[in-house]
Amino acid sequence: MRLHIYMTCDMFIDMPAEVAVLEAIAEPTRRRILDAVRGGERSVGELVDKVGMHQPGVSRHLKVLRDAGLGGGAA
Repeated sequence: MRLHIYMTCDMFIDMPAEVAVLEAIAEPTRRRILDAVRGGERSVGELVDKVGMHQPGVSRHLKVLRDAGLGGGAA
């Protein structure tokens, strides 16, 4: 059995937000950040300790999460 998927160009207009979220959570460090903030807000310093990476790296990941509409959770 073959599955044929037909898509029109109009479908791509609604997809960027979902794609951005999927791309953001595809990275393991960003998933660890999301796990860390699940219980409440954390400072960037707390996230640095929790994730085990330098502050500039955590800040870059937080920006990706914010841009994808996932917040980021740093105070």
